[in-house]
Amino acid sequence: MAVLLCLAPRFLEDWRPALAACPPDVLGEMRVWPETGNPEDIEYVIAGVPPAGSLDGLPQLKAVLSIFAGIDLITRPAAGLATGVPIVRMIEPGMTDGMTEYVLGHVMRYHLEIHSFAQSQREGRWHYIALPLARERQVGILGLGVLGTAAAQALRDRGFEVHGWSRSPRQLDGINCHHGPDGLQDILRLSEILVCLLPETPQTTGLLDQTRLALLPPGACLINAGRGSLIVESDLLQALSSSALGGVTLDVFNQEPLPSGHPFWTHPTVMITPHAASTTRIPTAIPVLLKRLAHLRAGGAVQDLAGYVDPARGY
Repeated sequence: MAVLLCLAPRFLEDWRPALAACPPDVLGEMRVWPETGNPEDIEYVIAGVPPAGSLDGLPQLKAVLSIFAGIDLITRPAAGLATGVPIVRMIEPGMTDGMTEYVLGHVMRYHLEIHSFAQSQREGRWHYIALPLARERQVGILGLGVLGTAAAQALRDRGFEVHGWSRSPRQLDGINCHHGPDGLQDILRLSEILVCLLPETPQTTGLLDQTRLALLPPGACLINAGRGSLIVESDLLQALSSSALGGVTLDVFNQEPLPSGHPFWTHPTVMITPHAASTTRIPTAIPVLLKRLAHLRAGGAVQDLAGYVDPARGY
């Protein structure tokens, strides 16, 4: 039985040689789409932005292993994945460390009012701001999965008062955990700096709309490194125009690349990063993939793998 590599060309260039260097008895026979050979030989797919139709017509497919944390491009109809095939999203140390560093860096930028000082400099204005200590600043994290938990713990260890929100109850040492609709309102009212690391699901799409953005404290700062669909862009622009928010960092958008001429590009309160908050690191991700394949081939349940996507929850 074979493993099929279904990657967009820009990822295939790096992943193909790295996987080809793996011992065949560990990886198994690797085929690269569109050279699939006999489709009935394909047992597992390693996917990342799979080309249109690349996941179709694989009758023996047991699981799709994503090289990314997101799965929305794997589940899009054009990819052709049959209903019911399990998907496992990537969770690997390099990606987690990268996201933690991104979140910590941008939280510190807002905490230290660097964005305000930069604006004052552009205006040629000497504007003194008394800076609070981290323990005097409340930071909220929406999403307490692997990435959110790691970021929350790093902020806690730096001294911030950290609040975290998830759909179901969680308990994390030193972190104020909230859950459910009421908990969402509570954390929004508390968060001077709000970090969004939620996945895209029917429940999270449009989560931060005009009503919920209005719950944030005056001058609050927002960092979105989850999915662009989590925020209603028109409502965010309205909040920015009313100066309700002190600063916004956006790494993800409804349309990527962000179209030229979009108001976010030139808004003085918005910082844009090009979906660069964190990415999969091949050297730390390949051992994870190999371990997952070994688990599955040994008869292990796909549901036991970290990153297994529960169809009922969508993540």
